[in-house]
Amino acid sequence: MNNRIFLKPGRTNEEDRLNFIKFWVEYIKVHSDEEWSDQQNEVINSQIN
Repeated sequence: MNNRIFLKPGRTNEEDRLNFIKFWVEYIKVHSDEEWSDQQNEVINSQIN
């Protein structure tokens, strides 16, 4: 089963920001700390190299 979480687009910049916060909170609730921190680490390291 695919456990994708989609970001709901907002009508304003403020709605977009609030939707992203809700999206991120839900994401970290359903993924282990190790999983999402590894993903963040990959993104950060790709910007450095």
